[in-house]
Amino acid sequence: MKKILFCLWAVMLFLSTSGVFAQYKTKGAFSSDKYYGYYVKDKLSEGMRVMANEDYYVIDEGDQGTYFGTNGGNPPCLVIWDKYLGKDPTLMEGFPESKKGYAYWIDWHKLNIIGDDAMNTIARVSIHENFPAQKSKRYTFYVPQSSSNLRQAQLIIRASDNDYDDDGDYTDFAISVNGNNLIWQEELKNQGLPSDESPGNISFAIGHHLKNGSNTLVLQNTETEGQVDYARIEYFEVRAGKSGKTTHTGAPINQRYYSEVRIGNQVWMGENLNVSRFRDGEPVPHAKTKEEWTKAGENKQPAWCYYENSPANEKEYGKLYNWYAVNTGKLCPDGWRIPTSKEWSDLQDYLNDGEVYFYGGGEEGNKMKERGTSHWKYPNKNATNESGFTALPGGERDTEGTYQYLEMLGHWWSITEDWSADHRAHNIVLNYKSEEMEGRYGSKQYGFSVRCIKE
Repeated sequence: MKKILFCLWAVMLFLSTSGVFAQYKTKGAFSSDKYYGYYVKDKLSEGMRVMANEDYYVIDEGDQGTYFGTNGGNPPCLVIWDKYLGKDPTLMEGFPESKKGYAYWIDWHKLNIIGDDAMNTIARVSIHENFPAQKSKRYTFYVPQSSSNLRQAQLIIRASDNDYDDDGDYTDFAISVNGNNLIWQEELKNQGLPSDESPGNISFAIGHHLKNGSNTLVLQNTETEGQVDYARIEYFEVRAGKSGKTTHTGAPINQRYYSEVRIGNQVWMGENLNVSRFRDGEPVPHAKTKEEWTKAGENKQPAWCYYENSPANEKEYGKLYNWYAVNTGKLCPDGWRIPTSKEWSDLQDYLNDGEVYFYGGGEEGNKMKERGTSHWKYPNKNATNESGFTALPGGERDTEGTYQYLEMLGHWWSITEDWSADHRAHNIVLNYKSEEMEGRYGSKQYGFSVRCIKE
């Protein structure tokens, strides 16, 4: 018994001194599974490492994996478990019954949080296109100079369909990075992609092909012209090993990488803007109190804030900016700018197949909003996000500094002023219980989200 107690003590001493779990609380610190579950849900984000704290069907206590997301169901957490990675490299979101052992859903309270993943996403490009026979496209992505451990870099390609012809042959593809073939005329099925409409990932080690700066990826369906085989590619991302804490040495903080999504002839940021410095490196004033926010608006000065001054909200929804920050012309990163009211209208027009409902009546909002109720308030009915815009309800801050409508409304600025009222500017709004995108004119002192459009 003394030996057992000594071993347990030694293990706990190792965990505490080595930093394992030191940053995050475990179940024993809470009065119930319910409250511990709330804690895990609040702290956990995609890509973080976790450990099972009890047995659960095919998962054993002590198994480790990477948290991949939630659908709000029961159980809600999808974890890619390490012990199954060698059997299934695809990391799929939706698993058919026969493959549930390759990843597994689990409850919040049955997980201990270990910490950040060992890999950083350093580039991500949205595609959302079908690749029929002979289609080939070249994509450019940028690897920041500060990125390290490129020798461990991985390319992750997300596909949502892998069709086949009457002979049962699956889609042949060629994939190359910087002119180096990763596969050539090989079936995607052989790379671990599902052979049906289930979404899945294909992964490649590309460290020896990658470089700092500009890189190119080429995707090509190598099937003979006329063949019905095709695949739909949603996005790709590049991950590299972390090397510890990152510091900024003179580079403006808003030069971080942003995902992008092509919708019609427009290219939009795939996420809300989240910067605290202008493009020239000057800080955007942070207005924390109601008094600071009101004063900035009255003096027509730029300002930003987190919703309810909570950095947790920034992580989910980005920052809120008044229009005076937007109007500086230097809020967006290089190569991006604030959209005009016409560009918002063009987006609406495209999503409604040419039918314009600028004052309501269309269904473009459903095509822009993130699916489900992870962020949007119930019911968020009929939201599909088929455009890939992934609109989130970041709420707003009014002229007096009051926060309101988080999880209910998402507002985004345009650069266009109201010609009939100097104190107002155009913005668009999406609502949790509405299907359309609504155009409005509101006070320039309000705090709204920002989506930049590519120049």
